[in-house]
Amino acid sequence: MALSFILFSLISIILLPRQASAYRIALLPAQDLTASRSGLDIALTDQISEALLQQGFEVIPRQQIIDFLVANSIRRGGEIDSLTARRMSIQLGCEGILLTTITEKSIQRQPKIGMTIILLEGDSGEQIWGTTICDHINDSQPMLGIGRLETAQQIKQHSLRMMAEQLSETIVDLPELPPALPDYRITDIDLKPTLVRQGNPVFCRVKIKFLNDGPDYLEVETSAGSTILRKSRIAHYYEGAVATNPRDGIHPIRLKIHWSDGHSELVDNLINYQVANTPPPIKMHVATGLNIEETYAFSESVVIIPQMVEKRPLDRWKLVIKDREGKTILTEGKNASLPERLEWRGTDAYNQRLETGRYTMIMQVWDIAGNENRVATKFYLQPASQQMINISQVVIEGENYLKLLPAENQLVPVEQWSLQLETPDGNSVYNKTGWELPSLVPIPQDLPVDRLICSVQSLDRLGNNVEIKTAEINLTPSHDQVAQRPRMQTEWTADF
Repeated sequence: MALSFILFSLISIILLPRQASAYRIALLPAQDLTASRSGLDIALTDQISEALLQQGFEVIPRQQIIDFLVANSIRRGGEIDSLTARRMSIQLGCEGILLTTITEKSIQRQPKIGMTIILLEGDSGEQIWGTTICDHINDSQPMLGIGRLETAQQIKQHSLRMMAEQLSETIVDLPELPPALPDYRITDIDLKPTLVRQGNPVFCRVKIKFLNDGPDYLEVETSAGSTILRKSRIAHYYEGAVATNPRDGIHPIRLKIHWSDGHSELVDNLINYQVANTPPPIKMHVATGLNIEETYAFSESVVIIPQMVEKRPLDRWKLVIKDREGKTILTEGKNASLPERLEWRGTDAYNQRLETGRYTMIMQVWDIAGNENRVATKFYLQPASQQMINISQVVIEGENYLKLLPAENQLVPVEQWSLQLETPDGNSVYNKTGWELPSLVPIPQDLPVDRLICSVQSLDRLGNNVEIKTAEINLTPSHDQVAQRPRMQTEWTADF
């Protein structure tokens, strides 16, 4: 009979579901987001601990938790991942880890509290329970005001008591999850450089944390061979030089973990590196300007958009502008990726405006593997005040004409010109509009004066509008002269 009673008692204890009285909790300091990202509320943490103790939970002493956080360089609850939670459960002997985040506090005379609380299971490190508390002084007040909550302290005590009761009631139904992740966690991988050429090695650095003791050694494998990583002086870091494949393309690196019991685990596709043995392909798109005979003409400024045809990390770039004789007039560059756009205003290194003429812009790029490439684009600078038309007075068979010719070395064609003849008193006696050059314009006969003032306004394909005022034209017989241009007026009419 006594033996039967003892067996029944043992079976009852084994089959008894877990209860709050047997549940050990590691309560982390409450993180207060209303104070700062690293703010803590120790007073509220003590209140949560008291509420849990009243429900029969066993709370790990705070100093043990602080020692664990310091030893693992953890500043806030948000840094607790599943592996750290499992390690905490083993070292502190707890079944669950409770994380509290304060999202809202009382403001002036409006007592309220807002927080989220989650429970991580010690065996798996996964979240198995959570709740949100959001209480205000005006919420859930009793009938007739009996037992009314008046202060923020009363609201917190009431909310935490309800939370602890809810956790105590549901603790028997909480799942016991198996570990979903391995007994290690790779938290950081650094590979330098990520682009190489001709089989140059790369430096690999891996940060990996283990649940228990670390392995015998770590090994990385590539298509070019394998390398054993040495343990760094910095905790959890392993590093070493890794051989690379000389063939162009993207190649994977695998990590092999060798444990002390003789078995190994393979982490496939740990990280990739790229091999490039060719110059980085680059092109320059000219967003503004006028394309004439593979040369981009502009007056005020020109916008260039450099583009990489193939995505490749760059080490630096340099821009060089040379004149027609090959003399460098401007150089600029940076140890960075290509800029989204470049704008050249037709100036030199001293910000001085350049003269009319042809210029060559050379863009050079170097990728981080050391491959270099360059592309050149030709430009023609024609200022807005540039002379477009040469005017001369000629006499042919006794008749007076004005001869209009394109200016010397004029690359941008004139689209339209307008000629006006005036008397010295300012009266207009003749107007003529044309679209072609050269052009011969007859001067009307039988005019009441023998001297006229000629003005020509020209518009080129860049939108430059230039007006030329000449001196008086002599209409006496047998007079043949070149019209003078004492002053010039310009107007910018379009941004090409």
